[in-house]
Amino acid sequence: MGEKEREGNVHAGHRQRQKMKYLEYGLENFTDVEALELLLYYAIPRQDTNVLAHRLMDRFGSYRAVLDADSRELMDVPGIKENSAVLLTLVRAMNRRYTSQGRFIGTQLTNAEQAGAYLRQFFDWETVEKVVMLSLNGAQHVLANHELAEGTPDQVQLPIRTLADFALRDKAVGVILAHNHLDHNALPSNADIISTRLLSQALQPLGIRLLDHIVIADTDFVSILESGGLDYTGGCYESRGK
Repeated sequence: MGEKEREGNVHAGHRQRQKMKYLEYGLENFTDVEALELLLYYAIPRQDTNVLAHRLMDRFGSYRAVLDADSRELMDVPGIKENSAVLLTLVRAMNRRYTSQGRFIGTQLTNAEQAGAYLRQFFDWETVEKVVMLSLNGAQHVLANHELAEGTPDQVQLPIRTLADFALRDKAVGVILAHNHLDHNALPSNADIISTRLLSQALQPLGIRLLDHIVIADTDFVSILESGGLDYTGGCYESRGK
């Protein structure tokens, strides 16, 4: 048996053991490097991906930073080709799609604490600011959720027309908005408060109430309604019928 063949058998045996370990115990028993190594198996069929996983961690500093990197940054790491970069960036993209799907449709949101906890999931893995909207019926059950806009790392605009179109299509009685701050500070800015009031006024002639606007930063969130930013009678969590 040649040296390359023996090396291939060693790698094959190690890969199989790692796969079985995952199937039996889950990812909780893997280090961050081992998790990246396992993921890279599916882009690199015959190579020691542990070395590449270490290179990625050395380059970006953490498991999360690796998955936050874009494909061009990833391909700057020696040994990371297009297939590996696509796979790594897909993890974040697929997670975002998974959390944005309607597995929580029908949830009733009766206060800002519930709304913030519900909406926080939509901002995991985000590296730019974005706006998410919930359509609710009169009893504050979620009818649908929509990602309205995505901006830069420090700014995103509220698309009033898009929001109104979604709300009317969903036959919503009320809507709750959320957007994220990437500076780790969930306190609403003056611009956040002004745009929220303008949006509320724009929705009122359509018979749609802006119940709240939640600002999210990491695991923290602030309700613009509860912080006094919505000083009109339309925004509240009181149930208005079925």
